[in-house]
Amino acid sequence: MFNIVNYDISKIIDTDNIEKINYIVVKYYNSNKVYKKQRITPSLSQKTFSIKGISSIAIVKAKYLNKSKVITHIFNKHLPKYIKTLDNNETLDNNETLDNNETLDNNKTLDNNKTDYTLKVSFPTNFEQKKNVKIIAVVPVYGREPLLKYTIRRLIHKNKVDIVVVIGESISEKTIALKEGAIFIKHPNKPLGRKWNAGYSFIKKFNPETALFVGSSDWISDDWLETAYNEIKQDENIGYVGKKGFDMVDFKNKKIRYCRWLGYVSKDRAKETIGIGRLLSKNFLEKINFNPFPNDKENSMDYAMYLLCIKNQFKVKIIENDSIFLSLSTDLWINKHKFDKHYLYSSPKFISKENNDDEGKAIYKNGYIYSKDDEDLLNKEFPELSEFYDDYLIFSGFISSYEKK
Repeated sequence: MFNIVNYDISKIIDTDNIEKINYIVVKYYNSNKVYKKQRITPSLSQKTFSIKGISSIAIVKAKYLNKSKVITHIFNKHLPKYIKTLDNNETLDNNETLDNNETLDNNKTLDNNKTDYTLKVSFPTNFEQKKNVKIIAVVPVYGREPLLKYTIRRLIHKNKVDIVVVIGESISEKTIALKEGAIFIKHPNKPLGRKWNAGYSFIKKFNPETALFVGSSDWISDDWLETAYNEIKQDENIGYVGKKGFDMVDFKNKKIRYCRWLGYVSKDRAKETIGIGRLLSKNFLEKINFNPFPNDKENSMDYAMYLLCIKNQFKVKIIENDSIFLSLSTDLWINKHKFDKHYLYSSPKFISKENNDDEGKAIYKNGYIYSKDDEDLLNKEFPELSEFYDDYLIFSGFISSYEKK
């Protein structure tokens, strides 16, 4: 009968570096005091690896992309008693203290009662080195923690992307990302171009077939990615696939407002898709070395990528179907798009009063305010909207968490 020792790699390896590991090596003595070594590589199909017959000691070595790090973990009875990080050439001293009653002898035999153990090495979700990655999502975040968890959940569970990579810099952002099953990369928020590029450069090691361009406050309907992916697979000259317009929901002073924008109308941007939901092809990503933006770029990110795509002689494929791209804004944070202008200028009544406002005509007029039927259809497509609205009320101080329950 084997005792079980559950061993989670993330407990002793810095989570900022955990996704950089290619494999780990477990060294141990079995019940017959025979020295063994086992290399374990994370995979999509197997998160847990079992080694039976461990006597009392296991040394774990983590192989990073560019270096090795030796981590010594000693097991006695049911729980690990000692953890030490070693340099590449350092070894444990014979008199290292494990607990109050035991020391490591010359034979590295700790357990005198002949108890055997099963070591289970478990890899956290963000440590999986997945193979055959069809779609990977790169999501920059700056605050917006109340919304981030819903964005990640939708990407993983409804949009069915293989991997979500979140780029941020705060502990709270990191905590949410890891809890929801995403990989987290720490990076300063500005400049935005460098931040975005850091995320895209990171995903290069996964060799994805496509990458999804989406922000932390952007949701896409369940049916979009299959359509976009199939378009890319049919034409190797497509740089990215997207739609012209997007839908908006805004929470302000407890009020919910909806509108839709139908896309750019100016001559230089008429063939450009909106940024939300763009699916980038592998060929395009490799051509630009996984850097879709100028590093110093702070705004007009959509247009910068569009110009880069055209410059490298790739096609921009526009699909007009029933898929929905939704951008959420609230008065809890500063929003990139100007919802009030979209909403007000979409009203024919308002436009008639501002006939001399060329900017409003060119950019914001191309849209409309939702009808009640439109609102019902959107909430049916994105049922988590109501749950996020409850969270919004709590964070705004309108209700307590007890009232929500």
